[in-house]
Amino acid sequence: MKGFIYTLMLMAGVAGAAVSCDDEYEPVMGDVSERIDAAVQAYKTELVSAPHGWMANIPTSQGVYRFWMGFAEDNRVTMYTDNLAYPEFKTIPKESSYRVQPLQRPTITFDTYSYLSILCDPDPDISGGSEESNQGLETDFEYEVVSYEDGRFELEGRNHRVKATLTMATAEEEEAVKAGALMGVQETLAEYAAQKGYYYMLVNGEKIAVDFSLRSVALSYVKDDRVTVVTSQASSYVDLKGNLVLEQPLAAKGFIVTGFRWDKTTKSYTAIGSSSNLAVKSQAEAVIGLDVLLGCKEGNRYRSMAFLATMYDGDLNGELARQLLQLSDEFRTNAGWPLGTVYFRFAEENGKPIINAEIEFALYMATFTFDIAENPNGTFTILKWDMRNDAVGNAESILSWGVGNDFVNYFVGKTFRKEWVNRMYGTYKMGRLTDVTNEKNYLIGALL
Repeated sequence: MKGFIYTLMLMAGVAGAAVSCDDEYEPVMGDVSERIDAAVQAYKTELVSAPHGWMANIPTSQGVYRFWMGFAEDNRVTMYTDNLAYPEFKTIPKESSYRVQPLQRPTITFDTYSYLSILCDPDPDISGGSEESNQGLETDFEYEVVSYEDGRFELEGRNHRVKATLTMATAEEEEAVKAGALMGVQETLAEYAAQKGYYYMLVNGEKIAVDFSLRSVALSYVKDDRVTVVTSQASSYVDLKGNLVLEQPLAAKGFIVTGFRWDKTTKSYTAIGSSSNLAVKSQAEAVIGLDVLLGCKEGNRYRSMAFLATMYDGDLNGELARQLLQLSDEFRTNAGWPLGTVYFRFAEENGKPIINAEIEFALYMATFTFDIAENPNGTFTILKWDMRNDAVGNAESILSWGVGNDFVNYFVGKTFRKEWVNRMYGTYKMGRLTDVTNEKNYLIGALL
């Protein structure tokens, strides 16, 4: 079948090359549209004939999402998903429709709403994507067939040009998926990442921080200047045995990591290197301080923090917690809107460090800019604020409603430490900005 499909596509690319200008000669390769239709039908036959369906790897702005797909002759497709935002779908298949059609290249189109469509949904409450981009997770639902060989389709999205794959599933994989394994291995990784402690591996006696997220892994270490962070990050996915498969290798101090093998007995990972394997260990103290991982400079692992009052887990005694609650009350009372998430975005402007404080309410965002001074001991001091980066005037509007004045003024003149919080908020690691004059006064948030 592989050679047959290749021949069909090669023929389809020769648009009428054998048509003669002499009436005595007939075309020897047939009609172009017929050849293309034959190639499309051959691809569909491959999709439908897979006895145990297909494993789909779909890249997104948040990393690789995985699906199991079973294609039927009547243009119906059944899916399972690994999307932990929807745990109720763990063992529930969803049926929708698909087409294989001749566009610029033979194209597989998922043309009714499916588990795949959730990733493309412009509503961030559905997809988990950026509200500003209106593009969901910046992936596709139409895929051109780039190649097919040995039970594997190489695909390219028509809109965002993501490089996806469909690989013929085994009987073991199909059975595991239908028992909930796609989400099950994700749940195991989430539990592992959320354990108290900080992960590392030893490379030539030096601790390299290992940061596991659901769809990526990062290795970090601090250079000899004790300020500069070097980070190597790659998208990843979890196979059905719990191993972490990297989309590209990671490197730290000359050690190359090609993946992480899961041991279900010890519930631990081993880094698979090009020359040797290294155990991933954990310790109570952070391998690298948050003061060097959170900021605006190249190599900083995190650039933003997201704050919600619910992140305090009921410990609302500090003044900063009360300021956040007051801000919420002001929006509800004076503006009639709920307060959304408050973001601190660390950035540089004209070579100087700043924080853009973005306050989300309803479908809008108000931006206040804090000028800050970074201190030699890793702390920072907020000097002043203004509204110069508020593009549409929302900051001025909320101030005129009596919302936010106390909140933004509270920070001026105060100095903060960046500290780890040894727990997770969903799949996000957490940190806090602690007032250096009062340990109990802090702003706690998810690291982005």
